[in-house]
Amino acid sequence: MHIGIHTDNYRLESRGLDYCLDSIQRIGAKLTELNMMQGFDLFQGHGFIPNVSMCEDPLEIKEKLDARGLSASCLDAHYPLWSYRCVEHLRQAILFASMLGTDAVATTDSDQLPEGMNEEDAFAAMKLFLGEVLKFADRHEVAVCIEPHGLLTNHPEKLMRLVTCHASDYLRINFDTANTFINGWEPQEFLKQVIDKVHHCHIKDVSESLAAAARGEETGIVSSEVALGEGVNAQNIIECLRLLAEAGFAGTVCIECHGEQRSETSFKWLSQQVAALATHT
Repeated sequence: MHIGIHTDNYRLESRGLDYCLDSIQRIGAKLTELNMMQGFDLFQGHGFIPNVSMCEDPLEIKEKLDARGLSASCLDAHYPLWSYRCVEHLRQAILFASMLGTDAVATTDSDQLPEGMNEEDAFAAMKLFLGEVLKFADRHEVAVCIEPHGLLTNHPEKLMRLVTCHASDYLRINFDTANTFINGWEPQEFLKQVIDKVHHCHIKDVSESLAAAARGEETGIVSSEVALGEGVNAQNIIECLRLLAEAGFAGTVCIECHGEQRSETSFKWLSQQVAALATHT
C-alpha cells in the first residue's frame, strides 16, 4: 500500500502546480494525484490553481514529476458520467495518463440528475458512455475508477452495478472514506461490499462540525477540513486500511485535505497507520 498527496489540496491556498510538487516532495511522498482540466483559464495560467490542462504536453508534466522523484498514481478527471461530454473528457485523460505512465483516471456522477432523467435513464446513459471510454482504457491499460461521490455512485449496490456493466478489467473503483461517511454509510461496511473492484483510494477525515451539519444530507465533500486523524472519521479510516491490507491491496491511498500544513500532518499520521498494518500483517 502506497501513500500519495492530491495536488487539489493546495487549490484553496491559490498554489500552482510547481509549488504543489515541490511541497509534496518536501513532505516525503513519492506519489501524487493530478487534477485535470480541458483547455486553459486565467487562474491556471497565472499559477493560482494546480490544475493540469490536458492540452499540455504530457511529457513536460512527466519531466516535472521525474525531477522531484514523483509519480502520478491517478489523474482526477471527474465529469458527470450521465453526460455525453464525459466521453471526450475521459478519453483525453486516458491518453494523458498513458503517456505519463499512470495507470488510473478517476470519475463519478453528481449529487443530482438533470431534469427529466430518472435513475434507469442515467444507468443506461452511463453504460453507453463507459462503453466508449473503455475502448480507450482497455487499449491503453488505464483503469477508469468510479468514485462514490454522487447520487448513484455513493451506494454499494448501485456502484457495483455500474462497475460490472461491462466485462472489462479496467472498470474499477476509486474508494473514498469521507464521501461514504458523509452520505451516512459506515465506510468500512461500504468498502467490504466493493473491495474486489477497488484500484485506488481517497483518504479523507471529517470534522465533527461538518458531520453534525451534513451527514446523511450530502453525497460527498471535496476534501477534509481537518487533518487525517483529527476528525470523527479517523477510526473508520483505520478500519478501511485494515480491510485493504487484508485483501492484499497494493495500490495508492491518496490524501485529500485542505492545505499544505494539513497535508503534511496527514501524511505523517497515515504513514504511521500503514506502517503499523505492515508490522501486523
